[in-house]
Amino acid sequence: MSKLRVRMYNVRFGDAILVSVPDKAKNGKETMRHILIDMGNLLNGKEGADDVFEAVLDNVIEEVGTGRELDLFVMTHEHLDHAQGLLYCSVEHGKTIKAKHAWLTASAEPTYYDTHEKAKEKKMEAEAEYRRIRGLLQAAPGAGDERLDGLLAINNRHLGAGEDGEDTRSTTDCVDFLRTLAPEKKTHYVHRETDLEGKHPFKEAKLALWAPEEDTSDYYGKFVPLALASVPVGTAADGVATPPEPPPGVDPQAFKDLVAAMGAGMAENIRAIDEAANNTSIVLSLEWRGWRLLFPGDAERRSWKTIWRELKNGDELGPVDFLKVSHHGSETGIPFPEELVERLFPRDRPDGPIPAVVSHYPTKAFAKIPADEQMSEVFDGRCELHYVFDECPEDRPWLDYEFEAKE
Repeated sequence: MSKLRVRMYNVRFGDAILVSVPDKAKNGKETMRHILIDMGNLLNGKEGADDVFEAVLDNVIEEVGTGRELDLFVMTHEHLDHAQGLLYCSVEHGKTIKAKHAWLTASAEPTYYDTHEKAKEKKMEAEAEYRRIRGLLQAAPGAGDERLDGLLAINNRHLGAGEDGEDTRSTTDCVDFLRTLAPEKKTHYVHRETDLEGKHPFKEAKLALWAPEEDTSDYYGKFVPLALASVPVGTAADGVATPPEPPPGVDPQAFKDLVAAMGAGMAENIRAIDEAANNTSIVLSLEWRGWRLLFPGDAERRSWKTIWRELKNGDELGPVDFLKVSHHGSETGIPFPEELVERLFPRDRPDGPIPAVVSHYPTKAFAKIPADEQMSEVFDGRCELHYVFDECPEDRPWLDYEFEAKE
């Protein structure tokens, strides 16, 4: 009997997921259709090594069929750990795969900010803050840390495109490339209220979007003031910026504490920028022959809270049978509030706890990810946690989860 399969690839700190779905037409003919959700990872350190992508794409092409197209490509949101891999394979290895349809998060539409004034205002504020933090770190390198560097790298879309338009470490260039995977008329920028009719080829499987909202302005938090914005910075003989010196009459230790406080403020502000992008994630629900699978990208608390507010009175939020854990298992990626958790992951299911799969890589930059203790507390008796990096066998870089028709 045909089975649906979810293949979770080990791309270290990032996401790459191939969902292979037996799809039956009204005449009874069954076609295996394939959805690729994201492909990317971090930029810094081993957690972002680019050498993982070629083997992943090779396997995707093998599964779909050489020369054939994906039925659907989904870019959940504009972060490199979800968007980098396909451009990298195209530039470095001359390999790519096309798609019949592509879904990109609504705010990635090229003219989105021309028609959404509140979101534009928030985005411009975020871009200005990003550039300010980057400039301060260049001027006072001692104020940062690995986590701050990692967050800046993930959110570099605020810097714009690379000079040649094919910079595999520019989010802007990666997203531009993903816009070309499907024909222009079949590249769709989607949100919760998008009418999906005609935007995918599935006949039997039911696809639904729980997020994001069309207007992304609600996803932005407030920025804290940074204390050292006007402190003069020295320049060494080689032209490299040197850490700021205490102004005359200022206690050196007090000034050092001020630099540390600025670092904390920068981390808080770049985290707010990061959360805003994460919360624009496409949250995709897939129903097939009695099963419901949930792929929430990197949705964090603001998105989960909005999902509950907007959908709690409808029929969409039924129990799920598979979860791609959001945001690599961070505490803020855990579904929220408690009522939503109970609706999606009821205890004492006849089949026992469902698989909840975390894509992660151990890294100092994000030492609190995955939040094992918090996930275990929330998912206890509801989900069985699996970790892609830890559980992948040596002979293949993926984990498979299969579902046989219930009905």
